[in-house]
Amino acid sequence: MTSLRPFCPTRWTLRYTSLCSVMDNYNELLTFLSDFSKTEHNDAGSKANGFFKQLKTADTYIMLKIVISIFKHMETTNTVLQSKSLDFKLSVQILNTLEDTISNLRDTFHILWKSAKKEWSDLKLDAPKESRKRKKPQKYEDGVTKSFEFSPESKYNQIYKEIIDHILSGLQLRFNSEIRSFLCNVEMFLIDPKISPEIICTFYKDDINIDKLKLHRDMFHDIIKGQGLIVSSFADILNIFKNKSYLVIHLTELRKCIQLILTVPVTTCTTERYFSMLRRLKTYTRSTMTQTRLNDLW
Repeated sequence: MTSLRPFCPTRWTLRYTSLCSVMDNYNELLTFLSDFSKTEHNDAGSKANGFFKQLKTADTYIMLKIVISIFKHMETTNTVLQSKSLDFKLSVQILNTLEDTISNLRDTFHILWKSAKKEWSDLKLDAPKESRKRKKPQKYEDGVTKSFEFSPESKYNQIYKEIIDHILSGLQLRFNSEIRSFLCNVEMFLIDPKISPEIICTFYKDDINIDKLKLHRDMFHDIIKGQGLIVSSFADILNIFKNKSYLVIHLTELRKCIQLILTVPVTTCTTERYFSMLRRLKTYTRSTMTQTRLNDLW
């Protein structure tokens, strides 16, 4: 049995483990909440009884199962996107893989439902409630008024697909932007000698000389090719420049392009971690702490 993990409202990578800990301890939680609600006749006992009734229903169990089945595919992506060495090319590949994976989940609900049905039967949970009968809207009727109802499986299948659609829509809205495409093209220009630098110079205009940049890029690839080095990512180029200081002095226009790229952060997770650490020091009970005191603690 694993211990329960706190549910963090800001750190996405902690949500999956929190939900899994609830799933792993589901039977123990039912036993604890039932016993606690019977022995404690106070406000805490009433809350425990409410939680017990909620967990006792198969509706809660299937929703927990649905969320976990989707979040487990996002867990790895969330972790990788927080890497300090992440580049734009790799981030695009990771996000495209995630979108394909989430899209393929639409046709797997029957497997999830079959598994969840067996598990809630073993836990002796209350079966999902049947939806009430409803009349079809007149615009869909064929002259005969008939009532219809959703089975629990069809109901949760619809919810499952709606969740997937919202996730895919959120990924598209959050990550599919012109800036990301531009930065990916910049990285590909540095990696692949066949790509033209026009898109870079169109964006940066007078900051970069297009002819000089192309010359220095080609010279860089000729130099590393002669030394038997292979470049497959922006990180490889950056490491070569760090280890070979003469390239920084010699290939000035390429150095300028690299510096411009480095000013654009791929991820802000490092900065966000500092704010999370700051919250541990300056809590709500330390709201009167002065800046001098905070600096000394930090």
